[in-house]
Amino acid sequence: MSFRTGGGRDQVMQAAPAVAAGLAAGGFLLAVADGVTVRLAILAIMAVLLATLTVPALKRVLLAIALLEIPIQVDIYLNHDETVAQANALSGLNLSLTTVVLVALYSLWFAEVASGASRPSRPAVRSALPSFVYLALVTASLAVAGDMLLALYEIVILAQALLLFFYILHHVATRRDLMFVVTVLMVGLVVQSVIVLGLWVLQADVVVGPVKADIDFSRVNGTFGSPNALGAYLALLLPVALSLVVAGVDAFHRRLGGAAFVLGSVALVLSFSRGAWVGFTASTVLLVAVAWRRRWVRGSMIVAFGAVVLVLAIGFQEEIVVRLAQYNNLAARSRLPLMELAFSMIRDRPLLGVGANNFAAALDPYVTVEYSQSWVSTVHNKYLLVWAETGIGALIAFLWTMVAAVSAGWRLSRLRDPMISPIAFGLAVGLIASMIHMTVDLFHGRAQLQMMWAVIGLTLAAGRLARPAAIAATPDRTLSGTR
Repeated sequence: MSFRTGGGRDQVMQAAPAVAAGLAAGGFLLAVADGVTVRLAILAIMAVLLATLTVPALKRVLLAIALLEIPIQVDIYLNHDETVAQANALSGLNLSLTTVVLVALYSLWFAEVASGASRPSRPAVRSALPSFVYLALVTASLAVAGDMLLALYEIVILAQALLLFFYILHHVATRRDLMFVVTVLMVGLVVQSVIVLGLWVLQADVVVGPVKADIDFSRVNGTFGSPNALGAYLALLLPVALSLVVAGVDAFHRRLGGAAFVLGSVALVLSFSRGAWVGFTASTVLLVAVAWRRRWVRGSMIVAFGAVVLVLAIGFQEEIVVRLAQYNNLAARSRLPLMELAFSMIRDRPLLGVGANNFAAALDPYVTVEYSQSWVSTVHNKYLLVWAETGIGALIAFLWTMVAAVSAGWRLSRLRDPMISPIAFGLAVGLIASMIHMTVDLFHGRAQLQMMWAVIGLTLAAGRLARPAAIAATPDRTLSGTR
């Protein structure tokens, strides 16, 4: 069942992003407002907004709120342990605004299923299989975890990410749904980029209610609390923004994609995340090459893209050169001992691992005297982390999930579809950027996981919107243009 309705309701549906923004603004005001009367007034206004919506429009608004909240992070960690956090493990039970939204979305869905108005589609269930096999194997690691509570923290975050993934996979059933979700993602990218630029100009942290945006010396964290997490978010969505520029969509969406790409590129530079830089560069070169081969893009667009990159390189050349020069001297060598520790754990427990989120808790027997001068923490490599904590089966399921989504995007890029082909491939290329970045980062924070699985769900959903018969049986060079 899609979000789509007919007649006058469509007008309400088109206003869903604005309503979502209004509700989000109301939430911020509620958090910072003083006085019971003011808070009750804000709640009343928000209740009126919700009451004016049809059920399909309400679902759109709720989904938009979730997708906009993920990078902003209106959440809490119950039972937070700072010692655990210092070891780069998940340090508490995470509950967020997205948690509440997911409860509401699935309650509405279950009510529809109970009434016979909706049921999960078989293609959606089949597409979700690798992801839920991965969740099952991560959950099974509770049986071997030294600290079951730590394992539970990761399982809860992963389960929420997969609930969002499956909701998007099932409910994005029309092209209009696809464009709605992509639009919300681009709005979020623009908002985060503006926050990053503001922090760079102010050179000071900003706190609004439960949300904190900060800058750590010369590196901007945005609302992510970490420059690497910020970089991962930007590198994931920037290819999607670029794909929107070359897709067969209206002028508004092309301009939105262009603005998101330019602002996001500047924000990515200011994160000074080398892993995100490498992932973004490799994936974007791939996107531009395929766009040229598929004839989605004209030469003038490639020149404009090159000009943006050149201006950024010249404007931040000193900072970029210094940051890249630090790679061999610090970051790479500090990560090697962590990789050695991961391989030691894997040799001991290759099948089941040491338990989800238990890498740091299981370190003591492995930290011998030879590591006395090394930085000891959770390994900064997602693939080794998954294998060490949850076993080879979970690693295979995780890779299966990622490869299935990227493959779906590649297949869709071969369609003669001016809208779906570029956008689906942009989503897949964003996942490739994440996969590259995972070689030097943990990728287990809430924002990283939820946004990545949302993109996976959207990529797979796009595959259900196009007819397989439309896949070109002729060489790529014969594909026609889209303009």
